[in-house]
Amino acid sequence: MGPQEKEITGVSFDLSTATQYDAVGVDKLEEQLREKITEFTSSSRIINGRKRKGSYRLLAEYTDISHAYIHQFHSEKRAICITNMNKLANYFGVKYIVSNF
Repeated sequence: MGPQEKEITGVSFDLSTATQYDAVGVDKLEEQLREKITEFTSSSRIINGRKRKGSYRLLAEYTDISHAYIHQFHSEKRAICITNMNKLANYFGVKYIVSNF
């Protein structure tokens, strides 16, 4: 391995590539998405001239994911599928990389 590489679980990858992403791996991505959902539900925004508080329902409208599913993922009561993980990551602008072994 070169100076910019690191071995994780028997697989090496180039760290200079990994630094281009907000999250590397599913666990980090889930953590990042939960933080973004917390920020979203704690904030307010102007929509159609009205001030609206962020909510699971509003996030559901933006991402086409059930508000109940988002709530269960956020409260760690449910695992999230890669399709919905990708929808949330795209909405929040989170760049990530995951590997399938």
